[in-house]
Amino acid sequence: MTIVVYEIRNSFGRFGNQIITIMKIISRFFATCANQDDSVLRIKIMDDAFHNFHRDITINDENLQKKHDNIHHFSFTAMQIFYWNDMICTPQTIHLFKKHFDIIFSCEPVSLSVTMTADDTCLVIHSRAGDTIGNGRRPVHRDYIVYPVSLIVFILRRYGFDKLWIVAEDPEFIWIRTLSEQIKNDVQVTVFHDAKEFVDWSVLRQARHLLLNFSTFTLTSTFFNSSLQRLFVIPQYIPYPYHTEPLSFELVHIGIDNYVPPHRWKADNAQKHIMLNHPIDNIRVLPSDFHPPHRRDTWR
Repeated sequence: MTIVVYEIRNSFGRFGNQIITIMKIISRFFATCANQDDSVLRIKIMDDAFHNFHRDITINDENLQKKHDNIHHFSFTAMQIFYWNDMICTPQTIHLFKKHFDIIFSCEPVSLSVTMTADDTCLVIHSRAGDTIGNGRRPVHRDYIVYPVSLIVFILRRYGFDKLWIVAEDPEFIWIRTLSEQIKNDVQVTVFHDAKEFVDWSVLRQARHLLLNFSTFTLTSTFFNSSLQRLFVIPQYIPYPYHTEPLSFELVHIGIDNYVPPHRWKADNAQKHIMLNHPIDNIRVLPSDFHPPHRRDTWR
């Protein structure tokens, strides 16, 4: 039997990136371990920023009782692991992460009120602010994007949703206020903002109808959501990256015309203006047989 130990040093990004980091270690383990059924993976987290996770995670722990002949120890920074090019969304990786969910996460289970159910009439979105709009601590990354308000209004009207859940990094973000004002007579809006990232992520994980935002926070929620029926994707900015296995939900591709080109986001006054005032006539559903170009680097 072989024990493979991966040590994570330093942090890179926030909660979504941290999940991707652990998933990539699991993926690398199965890609490089010759005898998968008789091996043990240990992930040792050395950075306090991974506060939602246990510091010592064991996968395939049932094999620990067997005699082990080899121990392989690797040490990487979180950034090095995040930029590995391994496929992370394999069925085996997802299965093992789910199987060891309580071992990986150190958070208490989240019980949402029975009166708060993301049913078939509810669209769920994640509003990322901060580093996409400028928080004064670092420049806005040009690859980020904030969707126009018109996109959400279009989806709500086109698909007949009468409830909108917004998981918000900043509940006072002007984008949320503008959207809420436009739809207040037709749609019930609920804004979620919890000090604990795991709680907000758990809201996304129960969505039946979800808009994929430019964030690993949203992306990773789709891996662990057994209720998801429809995922809205804007492929010119953020294609859903994994098509190697049949999906259990419908992908709806939507195009945005006459908006900020990809890789040109600056969050300056002109872009903020069109973000709030972009015409709804420039939103369209793409053909059902649409296949976005393969962009492996989008999510790393």
